Amino acid sequence: YHPITNRHRPSSFPDAQCHGPQVACLEEQHKDAIDGGNYGAGATHFKDDGSAFWGEVLPENSIKLRLGDLLTYLHAAHPAEGWDGFLNDGRPKWDNMIVSGHSQGAGHAAYLAKTET
Repeated sequence: YHPITNRHRPSSFPDAQCHGPQVACLEEQHKDAIDGGNYGAGATHFKDDGSAFWGEVLPENSIKLRLGDLLTYLHAAHPAEGWDGFLNDGRPKWDNMIVSGHSQGAGHAAYLAKTET
């Protein structure tokens, strides 16, 4: 196995204050974290004070790009260790991975399993 762990700054858990369907709100949050974007930062999800639930996630800070960049680096630094088996054109090859998480990360892992298989 080739284990990797991802640590991130905790963010507020948005489902408690979603205005509208909770599933749609959480899906937007997963898209932001995984692909980058501002699906949930703009027009639909606000805190009681009127500010957005979460800020835009720049594409270079998305889970997909950061993991792809890390795997590319690991393959370049350690070519005999097989890191390239987890890459497809420089991006994560999800069907060769087991993804898990805790709390919000578990939701991201479940969303990846749903959308990347």
